[in-house]
Amino acid sequence: MKKADLILIAGVLIAAGILALVFFLKPAVAGDAAVVEIDGVETAAYPLTEERCETIETPYGKNILVIKDGGASVQDADCPDRVCAKHRAISMAGEQIVCLPHRLVVRIVGAEAPSGVDALAQ
Repeated sequence: MKKADLILIAGVLIAAGILALVFFLKPAVAGDAAVVEIDGVETAAYPLTEERCETIETPYGKNILVIKDGGASVQDADCPDRVCAKHRAISMAGEQIVCLPHRLVVRIVGAEAPSGVDALAQ
């Protein structure tokens, strides 16, 4: 290894460390609702404050969505791998559960965190 290689590796590690800090120090925002998308089309939205059990039927199969204790999870699915049913409950804005065989996405939406900008001057 040459000196330039070591400098390049150190630069990449420093940049990765800075990005990791920015990513992990970002404040988590509690979600308000679980949005259901099938084939990229929003089909339903359920508030996380109301406990419910919904059967979501797609042209590709069926999933059971459970909203309980402020979180959403897929309780059961008839897809072959059932990865979505093994996923933990989600409750923070931006989190999602994806069922690829059924082309289903359940994502949590919520109020955006304040950006720190009060006004823009022109």
